[in-house]
Amino acid sequence: MGQRDWLGVETRDEAGHIMYQEGAGYNPNGAPYGGNSFTTFTPNNNGGNAYTPVDFSGLVDTPMGQVASKIGLDLFKGGSQNAAFQYQKNMSMLKYYFNVNNSYVINKIKLLLFPIAHKQWARRIHRQNDSEVFLPARDDINAPDLYIPLMAFVTYILIFGYIMGASKQFTPEVLGKMASAGLFVLISEFSFIKLSLYLLNAYTVPFLDIVSFCSYKYVGVVLTMLVGLIFGQYPFYAVLIFTSICGAIFMVKTLKLVFPDMSMGGPKHKRNYFLMGVAVNQLILCYYLSYGAWSASSLSLPAPSQ
Repeated sequence: MGQRDWLGVETRDEAGHIMYQEGAGYNPNGAPYGGNSFTTFTPNNNGGNAYTPVDFSGLVDTPMGQVASKIGLDLFKGGSQNAAFQYQKNMSMLKYYFNVNNSYVINKIKLLLFPIAHKQWARRIHRQNDSEVFLPARDDINAPDLYIPLMAFVTYILIFGYIMGASKQFTPEVLGKMASAGLFVLISEFSFIKLSLYLLNAYTVPFLDIVSFCSYKYVGVVLTMLVGLIFGQYPFYAVLIFTSICGAIFMVKTLKLVFPDMSMGGPKHKRNYFLMGVAVNQLILCYYLSYGAWSASSLSLPAPSQ
């Protein structure tokens, strides 16, 4: 027989194991309190309290439990396979934009700084598995990449940090602020181009292609800032004007190819307005990014030597 203590809060069997404890339920196996038995509280018809053990271990063996288990397993496998596929797809896409070599980097920088000398702007196409794909950057100088923009952007942040350090204003936070400002410029220009291409019914341009095109301006910005640091104020403005115009020409020549042939008619004037807006935008953004680094510090551009 079980034994109830004088407080009336627990019941023990003859071996001293707790079978009932207030707020915990009844353990039919006489296991110590805190064991693995799962109990539920059910009031009986007489108003008393009845504690009935519920065992869910047998549900898996029922037909409904087996169906539910199979569905859950299939969903888990499908989610895992989809996640792995998306990961491989994204990594393959990123590898495409970083598939460069030394020859491409040198020739691409020449193209960005002297776009007038470049004649063939169309991208090269390779036939693969009964489909046409664009060649990567190492095989096509007109292909976009993310290696040059990334290196140029990092160099831009480092030069800005040097300028702030020379003016005794450097703190780690200024690098984050300048990086945020550069990303804001990139996002703003990307949004403008993406929306304009959509409204003008242009060909679909991949997301990272536009990011690459918009980020090439940092090559000219870095060159401008280096010239300002080394040679002074007048060469700074001269190179700023030159690189800004080259950036505008590059963007116009590149984005012109994403529009259908309008020789037979169509809203050609709208396309021209868009390209003109892109060109003007390059001039403004290059000035903002180049001169903004100097204006953010108390360091003035070196005056030309007399």
